[in-house]
Amino acid sequence: MELEIGNRPIIVYGAGTQNLRLAYQMLDAAGIDILYIVDRDTQKQGKSFWGTKIISPEKLCAFDREQSNDYTIIITVRTETTIREIMQFAAQLHHAEVTTFEQFAIEKQLNSRFIKINMIQTHVTDHCNLNCARCSHLSPISEDYFLDEGEFEASARRLSELLGDELHEYQLAGGEPLLHPQCYSFPYIIRKYFPKTDIVIVTNGTLLKHADEKFFSSCRNNHVELWVTVYPIRLDYEQVRAKLKAEKVKHVIGNSGVEDGTIKEMWGSAYHLINDRHGQENFERCFSRCFMLRGRRMYICAQGAYSDILNKAFGTSLPQLEENSVDIFAVKDREELVRKIKQKIPFCDYCNSIHRQKSIPFTISKREITEWVDPASLTEEDLKKYGGHAHGQS
Repeated sequence: MELEIGNRPIIVYGAGTQNLRLAYQMLDAAGIDILYIVDRDTQKQGKSFWGTKIISPEKLCAFDREQSNDYTIIITVRTETTIREIMQFAAQLHHAEVTTFEQFAIEKQLNSRFIKINMIQTHVTDHCNLNCARCSHLSPISEDYFLDEGEFEASARRLSELLGDELHEYQLAGGEPLLHPQCYSFPYIIRKYFPKTDIVIVTNGTLLKHADEKFFSSCRNNHVELWVTVYPIRLDYEQVRAKLKAEKVKHVIGNSGVEDGTIKEMWGSAYHLINDRHGQENFERCFSRCFMLRGRRMYICAQGAYSDILNKAFGTSLPQLEENSVDIFAVKDREELVRKIKQKIPFCDYCNSIHRQKSIPFTISKREITEWVDPASLTEEDLKKYGGHAHGQS
């Protein structure tokens, strides 16, 4: 059953940032059809994102003139200046109701009303060769972990039985995936069970110069796209680009699959160690939705999927993995999986998504608890017990 939003066409404005991917995924998962994506960048106009055409503001004006009924424009960008500019532009349109994605998602409660799983991510490794403060996947404090091929194939086979062709994108991430000596094998497994799904490998790019022909052949044979995240480190990204062009591997060098020159920044979820009883509100206001497959279990976010890493590193008592997930082998069909996973998890009571910390420039992790747990929520006794300083990385 589709989300009831009336018969208004939906148009998304903004194709230039990673926010488009976040917004599009949540809207599509809720069964909302997007008519067009609008962007001022002429390099993007005429192209498509997940099958939806990107048009110019001028074509939007032409569309508006042809309308006799109202439609909704959802702004995906978050920069206040840009939002104001888009609002001023939209004021000349006669039939457009304009809202931000955040406003729309909260009002329509998208997180609890989705009807399909369109993107999944799996860690190839948990650990990483970079040491980023506030890493949302907790890599600086994780132990070495390498994804098991047999376990992954069994789960991929089961997912294909449950989801069929509805999975649009499968991301292999980490940690740093290229630390896995058999990283090349996982795209073959995904392609075997999901012949039409886009496959992405998210990497920091530092190990690509050491990658062998097996890896690049796997990328070509399975139509993999490499997302090389840009960090302020000593890495010649133009050399990386030249290498990937020479290997004829599809790639994006930027941030979260967007080639916009953005250097990676680190945001903070600001977890609490005590249940704040705002779990449902945290859930509805959360924009960290990323379906994670870890072993045989599905999670709605990386934070819930890797809470055990924080517990093991610091001795905390955040909700454990089984509480935060659904066993894909224990559900009878797709409908049961969707029904069980489209609700808040126990971890939501400890994740302060309502007051998410502002992003900070890349810096080296000190592996202190205050990089992940809101320093303001910790007492002096907590800091003595777990380590860290009152202001942490904030």
